Amino acid sequence: MPQSDAPKLEWVADFSLHASFGGGVNAETTRQVEDAHNAIMAAVVQGAPNHSLRIRAVTPAYASLLITFETEQFEPHACETMVQAALARALPRKRQNAQMVEIPVCYDAEFAIDLPTCAAFAGLSPVRFIERHAEAEYRVAFLGFTPGFPYLLGLPPELAISRLDAPRPRVAPGSVGIAGAQTGVYPFATPGGWRIVGRTPLRIFDARRNPPAHLAIGDRVRFVPISRDQFAQVVEHDA
Repeated sequence: MPQSDAPKLEWVADFSLHASFGGGVNAETTRQVEDAHNAIMAAVVQGAPNHSLRIRAVTPAYASLLITFETEQFEPHACETMVQAALARALPRKRQNAQMVEIPVCYDAEFAIDLPTCAAFAGLSPVRFIERHAEAEYRVAFLGFTPGFPYLLGLPPELAISRLDAPRPRVAPGSVGIAGAQTGVYPFATPGGWRIVGRTPLRIFDARRNPPAHLAIGDRVRFVPISRDQFAQVVEHDA
């Protein structure tokens, strides 16, 4: 990673190092975060120079990483030095080789409870709104909120809309939502304030799989419209 792109490192808890990247929320910053995440994870797999410096978790966000260390034989300076060394070796991944993942989505009225509002706000018909949502290519910036929830960049600007004023107490698993300039998919039934425009029959997160998350940071994503019958067929096959 070029020195000018080096993140700011700051201890935010006894055992957690926060790496923040400049530039705000944009595609270039999330790519820097992805490269840093990959470099640190590679260091974890290869083994740290000092075996006592074990990393418990590396958690990416839009413009930052949180690196949490194991508490045994913890030594802040050595940990920070290890992270700096890993970041210095970070090189941008060949983006053209990023995995393309197609997510089938049913935009039926029962599943797309906020579609009429979103379409009206965008000045589009519901049919054209669906077309624009499915035409775009998205990129997984990071996973968060709940295990496997993908925050996707690439939403056409005219489809952007604010979250609900008050979150719903329950959003069905597989619901595809929009919040501001991002879109995402709910892996589980949880409370949520995103505007729901469709639903996928896929299990976005399944603890029995390896890896359990259907998507990973850096993946390219397309939504593929399907009918209600096709939705039911996928659910039955995946049951």
